[in-house]
Amino acid sequence: MNEETKERDFLKSYRALFRELKNADNSNCPPAEQLQRYVNGELSRREARAMEDHLNTCSFCQTALQRLKAQEMEEARAMETEQDWAEIEKDLDEKFYTSLKSANFGTPQKETLPGNWSHLIYRKWRDLRTFLTPPRVLAVAGSLVLVFFLGLYSVAYLSRPAYFNLAEIYQEKPVVLRSQAASSPLTKGLLFFGQKNYGESIAKLMPYLDAHPDNYSAAYYLGLSYLLDARKGLPGMAYGFKKSEVKQGIDYLQKALALSGKNNFYREDCHWYLGKAFLMLGDKTQAIRNFTAITALQPSNLMRKQAAQKMIFKLK
Repeated sequence: MNEETKERDFLKSYRALFRELKNADNSNCPPAEQLQRYVNGELSRREARAMEDHLNTCSFCQTALQRLKAQEMEEARAMETEQDWAEIEKDLDEKFYTSLKSANFGTPQKETLPGNWSHLIYRKWRDLRTFLTPPRVLAVAGSLVLVFFLGLYSVAYLSRPAYFNLAEIYQEKPVVLRSQAASSPLTKGLLFFGQKNYGESIAKLMPYLDAHPDNYSAAYYLGLSYLLDARKGLPGMAYGFKKSEVKQGIDYLQKALALSGKNNFYREDCHWYLGKAFLMLGDKTQAIRNFTAITALQPSNLMRKQAAQKMIFKLK
């Protein structure tokens, strides 16, 4: 930085400080050039004494002088830091290039290509076979399989419907009456249902319901079999429902509801699973309507009523 630029910056800073201090009357204050010469020690003894007398009585010039000195100190400190870093970088560069000169990398060898390409291919294959040891192959294969399954399960989890957790239903123990014959299709269908073999349960209950269209148990458990069989999933994790089977389950549960008559406990069960089935289809309105029907029944199962109220609260 040349002297002219330094002087211009000094004057600019000095005037800015006066504006900041809001000195309303600085007619008696020395010009900025005079203050600069005082800081640089360029004034004569008489001029310096006059300047000091003024500084003793003028708080504005005194404050400006203090701030300018502080600013100069910061600039000097920053310059020293830059010089220190420059010396450090220079020293590091010298050590690095010295270490390169002292290192022995050997004489570079030019690889001569053999005239026979088959020999070159064989050598490359031999090097690859040496690298691909059984432990390395197993490690790479295991990592790829792990990444594949993590990605598969992540995609399945993220693709779950909005109400998946609320829509899920679980196995309930079927009621088999003693009056029912063991060889009856209804009895066999309920036994398959209890064993979670829903395909066989449907195969037994459907013809029985066709022959006995007024049987509540056949319609009810046939509807549940379709809903439980509608779950789509990977080993250990379900991620959705087959809509066609859910709709069939709804049809049979609505038939069971029509057959329940004035039995409120039968009606509760039908409304509960109908609400769940409509959630499987994403129909929140119909689900809430069925859960609300449970809360309106009198008398009712208190636990089922409380569960229905919780479902309504979560859905709203």
